[in-house]
Amino acid sequence: MKSDVLNHPFIEQLCQTWQLHKSSHSIEHGFTDIGQGICVRWVCTKSPYKQIRNYISEHRDTIVIVFHDKDNTVVDLYAQSVLDDRPVIVHDLNWKHEPDFWTLNACDSCLAFIMELDRRFGRKRLERTFVTEFRTCYRLLSENWTGLSDDNPQSRNKLALHTLIRLLFIAFLEGRHALDNRLHFVMEESNRCIREKRSIYREFIQPLFFKTLNCPRSRRTTRAKAFGRIPFLNGGLFTPTPLEHTNPELTAPNEIWTTIFNKLFTPYCFRTGIHAQEDTYHMLDPMMIGHVFESLMSSDQRAMTGSFYTPMHIARQIVQETFVHWMICHEDISPDLAKDICIYGDFSRVSQELASGLEQHLSEISILDPSAGSGAFLQSAMEMLFKLRSNLSLILGKPYKSSSLAKSILAQNLYGVDILADATELCCLRLWLELIGYCDESEPLPSLPNLDLNIRCGDSLADLTQYCQILDVHPHEVKDSEIYTDLKNQYRIATGSKKQQLAWTIHQQTCEAANKLFDQLDKACDHEMKSLSRPNLSLFDKIPQISFSQKMQIKRLKDYRAQLMQWRTNHAISPGFSFDIHFAEIMNRGGFDLIVGNPPWFSLHTMPESSQNVLKALYQTAVSVSGKRSQSMDISALFVEKALSCVRPGGFVSMVLPNKLLNAPSYENFRSHVQVHAKVHECKDLAQDLFDAGTYPCSMMMQRLDVPEPGRKLGLPELLRPIIHEPNPEVRALLHFDSKLGEHWKAKRGICTGSNAIFVGEITGESSKYVQMKFKGRDDSIDIERALVHSILRGAQIRPYQLSPVESMIFPYDLNHHVQILTTLPPCTKAWLESHKESLLNRRTSHHPYYALSGCSDELSEMKVVWRDISYDLEASFVRERDIIPLNTVYYFPVETEFEGYLLTAYLNSSMVRAYCRSRAEHALNDYRRYFAWLIQDIPWIFGDMDVQQNSVCQKIVDLSRLCHGDISSTQREQNMQRLDCLWIQCLHQQTQSGSKRISHTQRHLALYQKRHHKAG
Repeated sequence: MKSDVLNHPFIEQLCQTWQLHKSSHSIEHGFTDIGQGICVRWVCTKSPYKQIRNYISEHRDTIVIVFHDKDNTVVDLYAQSVLDDRPVIVHDLNWKHEPDFWTLNACDSCLAFIMELDRRFGRKRLERTFVTEFRTCYRLLSENWTGLSDDNPQSRNKLALHTLIRLLFIAFLEGRHALDNRLHFVMEESNRCIREKRSIYREFIQPLFFKTLNCPRSRRTTRAKAFGRIPFLNGGLFTPTPLEHTNPELTAPNEIWTTIFNKLFTPYCFRTGIHAQEDTYHMLDPMMIGHVFESLMSSDQRAMTGSFYTPMHIARQIVQETFVHWMICHEDISPDLAKDICIYGDFSRVSQELASGLEQHLSEISILDPSAGSGAFLQSAMEMLFKLRSNLSLILGKPYKSSSLAKSILAQNLYGVDILADATELCCLRLWLELIGYCDESEPLPSLPNLDLNIRCGDSLADLTQYCQILDVHPHEVKDSEIYTDLKNQYRIATGSKKQQLAWTIHQQTCEAANKLFDQLDKACDHEMKSLSRPNLSLFDKIPQISFSQKMQIKRLKDYRAQLMQWRTNHAISPGFSFDIHFAEIMNRGGFDLIVGNPPWFSLHTMPESSQNVLKALYQTAVSVSGKRSQSMDISALFVEKALSCVRPGGFVSMVLPNKLLNAPSYENFRSHVQVHAKVHECKDLAQDLFDAGTYPCSMMMQRLDVPEPGRKLGLPELLRPIIHEPNPEVRALLHFDSKLGEHWKAKRGICTGSNAIFVGEITGESSKYVQMKFKGRDDSIDIERALVHSILRGAQIRPYQLSPVESMIFPYDLNHHVQILTTLPPCTKAWLESHKESLLNRRTSHHPYYALSGCSDELSEMKVVWRDISYDLEASFVRERDIIPLNTVYYFPVETEFEGYLLTAYLNSSMVRAYCRSRAEHALNDYRRYFAWLIQDIPWIFGDMDVQQNSVCQKIVDLSRLCHGDISSTQREQNMQRLDCLWIQCLHQQTQSGSKRISHTQRHLALYQKRHHKAG
């Protein structure tokens, strides 16, 4: 390293801008630490990537800066990713002309710095750029197809996606020098077509796809042989689709293909497998396919299907831990050894006997992702199986070929289902790319396995055979004979005419089984409807009547029948997906060994009513506790129930789920179902991980019981129960009180206007009868009658013991007479609201009359204890003014007296209640929590039914709470809040001394807490 590098202008500016104290000392292999996690290395030629990577993997909180040009205006940066094993690499950063780089010092930790570095300059930014370009090319190609006989947007989009998927695969082949050993094969061939004035699609792309890559070398045409040494791949990826078969004149202009190649090929370098670890400029790997999948879906489609990309590090972590528990339970391996094998890759303690048994079981294991998406979990499972089996083969002394082992795993062990056909195609692409990553560049690429039997397009939840349960049908047994299983195994690796023959035979047998089941279900529906249509005639009835329950059952049967008919005629999911039919070889053995995945997250109420009715009939977890709030049920709960029915007894289910399933009252049926049918091994909060969905996730790992145990209440970790495992002594004491706040006060939510721009505004002036209000989107103010203008309260305006309402609203109700809506409006208000009548009528919250508001109850006119719906800690305040209107970002308890209001506010703001609520509340963005009404109503109330006004400590609490609500400094308020915490401990002492024996053991914890807070007292 050059001696003057520490005096380099870049280092000087770095230390000055980021306030680093330069204290350099040399360390191994030429690295120089300049202090505070910044390491510098001078390299005149190509940087020694392996040395740098080894260094940052050992020093995970270090950023290495590499100089390698003459004038040193450009540097490379290296750091270890906090999310996975890959390094964060920033190439050719011009530090003099990149002001955004110097703002990185705003990050509050080295980990945050590395994440932000990756987002702004590293691989994350690179992947986002590629995904944007891919989406642009997708739309460009879709709009420019010609020669379509049935021209419609769906056909155009499907053709565009198929073609770009194939080109993406070819890009990875090109990166391996697998296309005639030419690194720029695609650009060279397309330029040749342009020079010779031939069609790129008809003369290059079509022959390459269908007559070369999909054709054995011995059967290739002269044109195909002219491409040079091109591998035969098979696998279905380069088989013409029905659209391509029926449109022989299909093509697109040369300019379009030139644009696509320039956007997707030229700027990037594509690598797979071990080659993806190389330090290559603009390198992309198969993991970015998940981002491609998400980008091609509209926001509405993503919301409707609950489809979100799963970060690869989460998928890998869940798969690793699932294998650990599987080994512990099925192979009688100690937890430490299982972790060494699966997580750390240490096989040094594995005996020959253990290796032989493990290898045999792993070769037969079946792994399913019932919502496969773009294949993150299946790719992780493939990586894990390859690592395990390759190392076990070495222990056993069995020679193996990497490509053959990977192909066997892909064809025999991995299964997936997704309702979106596009997702299954991308999933297959990702797995095929994973396969070629295990092939050495010196060996020819193997033919790709046929994955269409393993990766299915279908609805995992609405399984045909489940209808047999609700319609009391005994289906014809779907037998999967050894001959049929052997046909499937042959097909997975078959090519050419044999592949076509096997595909036809398997398809015929599958259709026959499905059609028999369709016929049985159809007859059962018909018979049941005829039976229910017979009227009941009682002794005193003159006219036969069909009961309401009969009518509702007939309606449900019609829904079932309509759904069955739709599947029967829907060729995209034909012939009606069923695990027992399409995965018969697995289900006849008892089910899958492991089920992993990230199911969709969305509420059932977003689905059509007919679909809701079907799912409620099929799944216990589709109905909430009350049976009336099904709209709050999340579809992910149903996937867990389905998975537990498809995994074999003793098998494992591991899924990423919204953490509201663990505590929200409406999911009690879900928790009860899990308790009865499974043993939960692990629940982990993933809220701190990088995840793209708005709802925060948890991971849940469970093992199916051999026999369901109705009434079973043991075996779940504390996180899953609606109680808390909280180390704080004050919270432990609190948990032993049976009385709840909800027994004394009923929580309400603030009103919803449905159009704040019409009702909410800023007061700019006032007179005796009118106020001048300025509304959003208007430059002028309008007059509104003073009697109808009230202050509003948003959640963001609430702090502990403090309120800051700054806006007002038109409230067309009478607060003095049980919050009655005004039947006639005064002139100014009427003119303003009538000018927006059409918008008001289109509101989802619209009632009669058109200016009515949602959530206006009689309690609005009472005093209130209010709290924010979303905040870091629970924050509450007392509102004495009865004319302040809370909006729907506020929850509140109506109270009758000021004593009650001040006491309850102090209770909600106490440290023990805050700790209780924070540990149970659902996560929101940036580590905030959501403090729903059910959560606050479930807070234990330490007084029970006693008259709290007779308690002298309570009077002190009320006096301090009143003082905190007053005009005092923040320091004084904080001191008073500490005093209030001590007073609440006194109340806990009083109640534990006079209460039941169950809480006597909490005295020791309370004494410790008092000792900790004696200064505040």
